[in-house]
Amino acid sequence: MMRASFVAVLLASSSAAAQKTDAQPPEPPKGVTFAGGDGTSCDRAVIIRGASGAEPATLAQVAWLRTRHPGYKFKDNSLESRGARKLETITIEAGGRTLPVCFDITESFDSGKLR
Repeated sequence: MMRASFVAVLLASSSAAAQKTDAQPPEPPKGVTFAGGDGTSCDRAVIIRGASGAEPATLAQVAWLRTRHPGYKFKDNSLESRGARKLETITIEAGGRTLPVCFDITESFDSGKLR
């Protein structure tokens, strides 16, 4: 539950900041990379690699969202497990559409620092 609250606050504040400025999207934290799909479903989840806890994982999500959906508005998020995989779906509004974006945050959970 703490993870969901942390993510919601950070994503909501970063989406508000994105709407107020034309600044460059943030870089993901050092050592964090993206793999997998485009996030349009959890079968095509964006895999976050190298994030060792909640804050780096969330900052990586913000960087990915701001790069691909500039000016997005955060709507909601949810967590789920599928076998050994830990998935987070973030619902945003972008371009007049509501979009779910699924991230595989398994490595962040495996670091033992994500609660």
